[in-house]
Amino acid sequence: MFSGAVCNELLGAWIGLELGLNVFEPVLIDVSAEFAETIRGNEHYSSMIKSVGLNFGTRYMPGCRKLPSNQVLTNPQIVQAEQVVAFDMYIDNADRGAGNANLLMHDSDLYVFDHELAFSFILAFSFNKNPKPWELRNTELELLRKHFLYSRLRGTKINISEFVERFTLLDDTFWSKAKMYLPDQWFSEDFNTIKNHLTLISENRAIFAKELSNALLV
Repeated sequence: MFSGAVCNELLGAWIGLELGLNVFEPVLIDVSAEFAETIRGNEHYSSMIKSVGLNFGTRYMPGCRKLPSNQVLTNPQIVQAEQVVAFDMYIDNADRGAGNANLLMHDSDLYVFDHELAFSFILAFSFNKNPKPWELRNTELELLRKHFLYSRLRGTKINISEFVERFTLLDDTFWSKAKMYLPDQWFSEDFNTIKNHLTLISENRAIFAKELSNALLV
């Protein structure tokens, strides 16, 4: 991955953890050339030799399984699903779609991972940027309709008021620590853009929650 994508991975995981979601713990993996040479001849050698240096990873959690597309969610899972959708809309994550859930079950809990394509507002043309990101326009509504969990929640009255209050946890202290712990080679020039965008939503979180709730009722 290019440095901006790795920055997205770390920020997405850290934000999810800060908001109390089930997120696989992010880790930094330093692959040495000496280690890569130990698997020369192995089918994974080519990938390993290309990964020499610092890499993004997650701590392994055994016992995870995919969430079947036809499985009925329990009440606790519905609460988690509501929070996952709110989280993805908050960070503008385009990578938890119907064909690529990036969502696993451990016991009965839903765990999220893979935020390489989060903060997709960065890629929007200037004339198409949403000046009020707490309001859901056509671009955001399209993202919502493509979400893996959309069909599970559509037509229901969700309750995310308490969850969106957690957005205030992403304060200056959080962003200062995130900037401090991001490896220098992975720091993205879009860091402040991401911070400012999410801060706008946080400051208007009640409207954001209402907009999302209304969009799911349709």
